[in-house]
This record gives sequence, structure tokens and C-alpha cells, in this order.
Amino acid sequence: MGVQNQDGSGEGSGGSGQDSSSSGSQSSEGGSSSEGQKSKDYTKYSIQTPNILINTNSEIDWNYMKNVVEIIYTSWPTIMLDLHSINIKNEDILTFSGTLDTLIVAIQNEDKKATLSNLAVLYSFIPIYKEQYSDDNDKINIMYTKSAIVNSYALLEEERWDEMQAQIAKANEYFGLIINSINEDKNQSFVSKTYILVNEMNNAIKMKDKKLFYLKYKNLMESASNI
Repeated sequence: MGVQNQDGSGEGSGGSGQDSSSSGSQSSEGGSSSEGQKSKDYTKYSIQTPNILINTNSEIDWNYMKNVVEIIYTSWPTIMLDLHSINIKNEDILTFSGTLDTLIVAIQNEDKKATLSNLAVLYSFIPIYKEQYSDDNDKINIMYTKSAIVNSYALLEEERWDEMQAQIAKANEYFGLIINSINEDKNQSFVSKTYILVNEMNNAIKMKDKKLFYLKYKNLMESASNI
């Protein structure tokens, strides 16, 4: 998870030995443009999916994660002010802040389960924030779809297969809300591909195959990020 400001100067995700060629999804899309009646001018930040959430193996580069979370923590006070300026609910900002503190402790302790769990919680705030300043329901539902997929990934370490399947079902539900509403040829191809990949996740879960899940998850997140 890396933070980048509007002028494109990176405070962001950096590299790691885990598959740094793919940056995963981005969120908090913004800028000075108007998105319906809810939107205001605001500074653009993109929270990039950390490599721990897109890699295809069980190893974590803890030094990389410590560096990334330090960057986010340093940037967070400024981001909070911007979130307040676009009327994001105080409780949602405070919950994110508290979870960020918990994540930092988990990473310092190199606790993989707690790290994945807290990353998934932080990721879940992307659509929550988005729907408070935007009327773009398709984009919001895509973000909720990806959040459910990330939740499933976070449960993999503990092999909580039934809960993982429930999260994939939730992802399917959200994605079903947009599957017929995107008409551009380019996006439609990614929509169709993503729909297939979401459903294919169930095969890996039914087989209880971690490696297969990792591979399908990575392909799915990359496809969803192109919509």
C-alpha cells in the first residue's frame, strides 16, 4: 500500500522481491474534477495495493512492509485533513487510523495473520470513503468487489475456506450490479474476464489449494483494476 500525491511525486509503494512488477489496484481516485453532487475539489491520493496482497507465494518481505507502512503513517495526518475537507465521516477516519496503528504493531512483530487481517480492514475503507464523495456507483461497486476478494485472501493463511467462499459470493453480488452497465468495448472485455475469474475463485476454494488460489487471485485483481 503506497501513497502518491496529485503531482505524481511518489511517496509510494517502492519495490520488493515479491512481484513488484504489478502494482495491483488503486483507490481514492480524485483530482479537481466533479463527480456528481457529492464531489468537491480535493487533493488526489492513490493507495496502491501492497505486494503482500498481490503476490503469489507465502513469503513476506518484512523490511519492505515496514518501509511502506512508515510512509503511509507519515502521510496520514495530511490525508486525514483532506478526508475531513470532503466530509468523510469522522468515525470512518478514526477507525482507519486505529486500524493503521494495529497494522504497524503487527508488521513490527512480523505477524502475518494479523498483518493480512488489518490490511484487509484498511482496504475495506476504500469504497466506504469513495461512496461518501462520489456518485459513480459502478466504480464504487468495483471497489466493494475488490475489497471482498481481498478479505478472502486475508482468510487464506488460516485456511478458513467457508468464510473465503462467502466473501467470493459477496464479490459476485457486487460485481453483478455493474456487469450490464459498462458499455465501452475495452471495459466490457475486462468486465467479462473479471466475471469469469471471480467465479473461478470458487474452484480453488473447493479444492482447498492455496497455490491455485494465489494465482487466480492475482489474475483477478489485475483484471478488476483495468475496469
